[in-house]
Amino acid sequence: MIGADAFYRFLREDAQAVAGAIGRIGEGAAALAKAVMQEGGADGIYLSVQNPNVEIISDGQYREVIMPGELAVLEAANAVGENHILHICGYAGTKNHIGLYVGYKVKAVNWAVNVEGVSLAEGKKLFGGKAVIGGFPNAPGSFIETGSRSEIEAFTRLLLDGAGRKGVIIGADCTIPRGLPIERLQWIRDAAR
Repeated sequence: MIGADAFYRFLREDAQAVAGAIGRIGEGAAALAKAVMQEGGADGIYLSVQNPNVEIISDGQYREVIMPGELAVLEAANAVGENHILHICGYAGTKNHIGLYVGYKVKAVNWAVNVEGVSLAEGKKLFGGKAVIGGFPNAPGSFIETGSRSEIEAFTRLLLDGAGRKGVIIGADCTIPRGLPIERLQWIRDAAR
């Protein structure tokens, strides 16, 4: 596995070679997506995307080098079904230009609301009314882990007041912290009811 610095160096030295490699990875992932749906019976895929560094990889480069591989996976999945989730990963505070992903043909979109500074309500508009997922920061020691029951319930209601009740799934911006007591998720569910 290469590190980020090596990837950026390869991108500077030969972007077309990198695009070709990502394209081949996309072809393999596309075949896997089809198989998981056709043979495995999955209703859809969870496509995770991320610009590892918007300061180094411009939107134009992302469109030319990385995006074709992602779209190949999504195109293959859409040929079999339509219930796909797009996850725009903000792991470890990584920012993306989420507007790049507006045209992706998915049913629901999840992004790091608290990293990107784009609320569920704003994202719902940006993505043309598609279902949105998230709202709670998920870094270790974040509110979903430390907030009191009344604070978590109030925050849940605040998210729903902003984004509405249709096409909204309240959850973490990404995965929930490991070992999070299930009762904290129950507080969110109870408040959302």
